[in-house]
Amino acid sequence: MFFSWPTDWNNNTAVIEHDRKLTYAQLQELVEQYKEQLGNGRQLVLLVVHNNVQSVAIYLACLQSQHVVLMVDASLDAPKRAKLCDAYQPNWIVDEYGLHKQHAAQHLLDERVAVLLSTSGSTGSPKQVALSVENLQANAQGIASGLPIAQSDITITTLSMAYSYGLSVINSHLQCGASILLNEHSVMSREFWQALEQHKVSSFAGVPYSYEMLIRLGLCKKKLADLRYFTQAGGKLAKKYVQQLADFANAQNKQFFVMYGQTEATARMAINAEPEHYPESIGYAIEGGAFLLIDEQGHSISQNHIEGQLVYQGPNVMLGYAQSVVDLAHFEPASQLVTGDLAYRDEQGRYFISGRQARFIKPFGNRISLDDVEIWLQQQGVDGLATGDNDELWVGVCESSHLELTDLKNKLQQQLNLHPSKIKIFSIDAIPLTSSGKTDYPAFKQLISEVSG
Repeated sequence: MFFSWPTDWNNNTAVIEHDRKLTYAQLQELVEQYKEQLGNGRQLVLLVVHNNVQSVAIYLACLQSQHVVLMVDASLDAPKRAKLCDAYQPNWIVDEYGLHKQHAAQHLLDERVAVLLSTSGSTGSPKQVALSVENLQANAQGIASGLPIAQSDITITTLSMAYSYGLSVINSHLQCGASILLNEHSVMSREFWQALEQHKVSSFAGVPYSYEMLIRLGLCKKKLADLRYFTQAGGKLAKKYVQQLADFANAQNKQFFVMYGQTEATARMAINAEPEHYPESIGYAIEGGAFLLIDEQGHSISQNHIEGQLVYQGPNVMLGYAQSVVDLAHFEPASQLVTGDLAYRDEQGRYFISGRQARFIKPFGNRISLDDVEIWLQQQGVDGLATGDNDELWVGVCESSHLELTDLKNKLQQQLNLHPSKIKIFSIDAIPLTSSGKTDYPAFKQLISEVSG
């Protein structure tokens, strides 16, 4: 198990925080201390997550003692954190100031639930994805089988542990007896790159936004002698950037992996190990998992190059959703995850995401993909986002794009063959992002509603 390791790893370095290094044996000693503080009996622990030794040790202590841990990113403000506490009534709150005993009540908790993760970024929504130990272990094993993680590797955290991708990086490296450099600096900061070079980091993970920024800052011109491979997930990265990163990896004898996942599948579901040849593919399902495509009637699609809704099956599919502590009493897990993404597969069985089922609008009955609109904006050299309803298309364009909005609207109207009255274009300061670096569409919609009055 990734949270219970063999004794022959005892002298391996497990975690590094600044100049502090803990071996696996020393990390386990710290875990034992936290287990003693939390006590016996199955409890609900709200963990305010930082990428530090304490958060890792508390997380592991909860898994080893069969407590349920609700992972909350440290960036979540106090009022939103308080709402989560009202909804879930945790027995313990753990933050940067220590462990704080809260409710003494013995909650009724499904024996399978182990971890609660949010999919809503920094909104503070009480909706959580409930994951079991089996989910976490299956995903850690699947990732470890698909990536070249070795005991000698050192990865660096670039994403919060409260985000499924970030947590998956930690789990998969613990699964392999590797080392984790715990970092809270932005990948665009000098401190991040100093730490990466000082500790001879061999891998890191990123989301589309972080790679777009890094490419602009000259990542592909760097000589990173110790870096063996790097991964991208957390959304679709534009083809041109995938190709640039794949070329960079090939030129420096490194590996680049494009991945696909959702919190509802514990994290990553697919790995594309050939992005230089198939830059728009998500590749194949991880070991233990499988994809299928279904049509609008729910029937399986057997033909290649036919679009359908992407469905995933595997032991890493969540137990279900929860909105409050009451929902944690019992789950009826589904046998498969309907991802909400549209996809097709090629003759070799590779999968390609073609859109998001919910990311379509139909003004005048015309079906318009909001993802396609954003791709078109990129092709025009515009940083922007698209949203809307079945009456109007709303486009937000970053002021840094320096384009005349009227001209852009005319081009877009011609591209979509849509009446100009159905297109609203607004100027925005910047693309809103969640704490994990994903596009924050709820915040964007709120911004549009404020601008439009």
